[in-house]
Amino acid sequence: AAPPLSITPTTVLIEAESELPQARRLLPTHPWHAEQSAAFRRLQDWLKPAFYPRGSVDIEDILAKEMQAVRKSGGLHDLSSIAKIEVSGPDAKAFLDRIYCSNLADLSAGQIRYSMMLDESGSILDHGIVICLADDRFFITGSSGYEEILLAWLEGWLASDWHDMQVFVSPVTYQWATLLIAGPRSRQILLDVQRDIDVSTAAFPYKSVRQGSICGVSARMIRIGHLGEVSYGIFVPANYGMALWRKIAVAGRKYDMQPFGEDAYVRLMAEKGHVRMRVAGNAAQTPFDLGFTIDLNKKTEDFIGKRA
Repeated sequence: AAPPLSITPTTVLIEAESELPQARRLLPTHPWHAEQSAAFRRLQDWLKPAFYPRGSVDIEDILAKEMQAVRKSGGLHDLSSIAKIEVSGPDAKAFLDRIYCSNLADLSAGQIRYSMMLDESGSILDHGIVICLADDRFFITGSSGYEEILLAWLEGWLASDWHDMQVFVSPVTYQWATLLIAGPRSRQILLDVQRDIDVSTAAFPYKSVRQGSICGVSARMIRIGHLGEVSYGIFVPANYGMALWRKIAVAGRKYDMQPFGEDAYVRLMAEKGHVRMRVAGNAAQTPFDLGFTIDLNKKTEDFIGKRA
């Protein structure tokens, strides 16, 4: 009799993907990941690379190598699936200060802040970053696949309780490709890429945003650190996402930069103490459940969920 077939998590993911219904959304860089024989997984409506087998059959070994690259040199990840919404108008800052549980009244142009949206019961609706482009223009992010939920939430409050506020909300998730470069060599990698944005620590501090161009393309760049390493998020028009990915991948070769998939990304976040809200379970969670209390204790202005 023939020996039994060797079944590994890698082969299961790759084979199962062909049986899954077609995802509605593909990343701007999807063809590149397909070329690299990535193992894909569905995340909400998105098809994302879970990891890159590269000849290995042990998923723990694969993830360990991808995470080690981020810790020791650099890693590249496509975050284009995150929800992205522009909020503008004379009352934009006051509106967002009521929506988020963190204090946004002192957020000035060029700064970013991580925060959470709560519902009326005080449970976390979603989380993300608030990017201040100007006093009357903001760019906010949320969980992958939750753009419609967040948009309905924001527009609902504007249409009912706060209809007198001059605020315009616009969904822009599919207009922007979002690439994440993380690791101790991330700054050196960016220095080798054509750009007019100064990435030095003095000119580009932590939790800030800079606008300019990279590889001749208009871009917004943010300095973040939710993976525990020096990290830069780069937003460019979606149709330039693939070209920029290839440019950065080439620039990172001499620094041993590696692409890392969704599984390594989630684990790296967990190591830093960040959790993906949807992974933690469907039970209602409050900021107190996750230890996110400093901002709430400092904020004196009213916001949705404060009373609860």
